[in-house]
Amino acid sequence: MSRFSEKGYIVRENAPIYLTQDMDRTVRWFEDVLGWYGNIVERDGQERGLYGVVFDVPPEVEAAHLAPFTGFQLFSGDPAGHELSFMQVEGIQLLYEFVREKGWN
Repeated sequence: MSRFSEKGYIVRENAPIYLTQDMDRTVRWFEDVLGWYGNIVERDGQERGLYGVVFDVPPEVEAAHLAPFTGFQLFSGDPAGHELSFMQVEGIQLLYEFVREKGWN
């Protein structure tokens, strides 16, 4: 546990990002093919999905934060030819300082 406490920061959540031009279709695929749960959180003026999530646990479990997020964040956009991800960090400045102290710029 001392290795965790010396860092001073906590990674709260991380997830891969999936870019899609048709969020409704993408969410349906995850639901129909994988049996996952989906939620389109934000839409534009033409009701196209701008932001959503798909995850493999029931929404009640996800909303209660009883388990770490194990899904994809969905954003409107052209699918990228590389991997994208995000990380939510409590104490991001401490993470930055920790990395710098290890000799990385």
